[in-house]
Amino acid sequence: MHNSTGFTPNRLVLGREVLAPVDVMYGSIDDEDQWEDYGAFVEDMGDRAVSAFTQVRWAVRQKEVSSTKTSTLSEVNLKKANGFGTSI
Repeated sequence: MHNSTGFTPNRLVLGREVLAPVDVMYGSIDDEDQWEDYGAFVEDMGDRAVSAFTQVRWAVRQKEVSSTKTSTLSEVNLKKANGFGTSI
């Protein structure tokens, strides 16, 4: 799982996690949904993609906001440590 998005690359690109050989042999705990036809499969994959990318956009924006606040506070603290921004 990528720390900035909260998703694995496989989930974002393929719409699902890839299976390991052991999952194929014995079945996965997270068995994928079974679709009635190709239309249902395509619709489900589209819904998953939209949902994942919406969540990624939100997560990335939250990280940008928190990193902006952190860098701004760091700059203020650095200026104070160097004697700038203090009144004499």
